[in-house]
Amino acid sequence: MGLVAAGNLGSRRRWSQNPVTVFVVGVGGALGAISRYYVSAWASTVAGDALPWGTFTVNVVGSFALGFLLVWLQALAPNDEVRQFAVVGVLGSFTTFSTFSYEAVALARAGEALRASGYLLGSVVFGVAAVILGASLATAIAGGRG
Repeated sequence: MGLVAAGNLGSRRRWSQNPVTVFVVGVGGALGAISRYYVSAWASTVAGDALPWGTFTVNVVGSFALGFLLVWLQALAPNDEVRQFAVVGVLGSFTTFSTFSYEAVALARAGEALRASGYLLGSVVFGVAAVILGASLATAIAGGRG
């Protein structure tokens, strides 16, 4: 998953095949996806379509929610399923930008400014390049109809 615990960059969560964990992530994912749909549609309706305001809104709201929840859940120390439901499930399907943003901040806070910068730049450059490659491949396969 790549999500790091607040204040402990070296501590990574292990992947779990526990059926309860998988179930709560799935339920959270469904709720996050539905929330993304409604928030994105609302933001686009309110702000117009001059920019992709729906995506912008879910990414910023998701980033705020991730920052808040990681600190809050660490302080409350609930069981792991609560964290997996909220962070991986709900926010994971609401936006992946929140995790990307958090991990960049975690690297910077750990004194890894160069790695954080490389991660930010590399993610954007390779992400955009992957979109271009994927779209080009689909267009080629579709015979230019894409």
